[in-house]
Amino acid sequence: MLDQLTVEDFTPRLEDTFRLEMPDGGSMQLRLIEAVAMAGTATHREPFSLLFEGAPEPILDERLEIVGRNAPTTRRVGPAPADQSS
Repeated sequence: MLDQLTVEDFTPRLEDTFRLEMPDGGSMQLRLIEAVAMAGTATHREPFSLLFEGAPEPILDERLEIVGRNAPTTRRVGPAPADQSS
């Protein structure tokens, strides 16, 4: 299912709040602030990047997390560290 997601699946969701389920059973709220297509040579879909905004702590590791939009359907996504210098 993840291999079928595109940037177009997320652009209508800009500014929506998503729930990130933490490994310890807790959760945190993240707001989708950017969804952009990326240059690439993917054969089955165009690569894209999502940028979420949330609380400064905890700093998330780069790993798969379950993100849901306050709905029964969730998807596993892999957060990657963002530039924290700004």
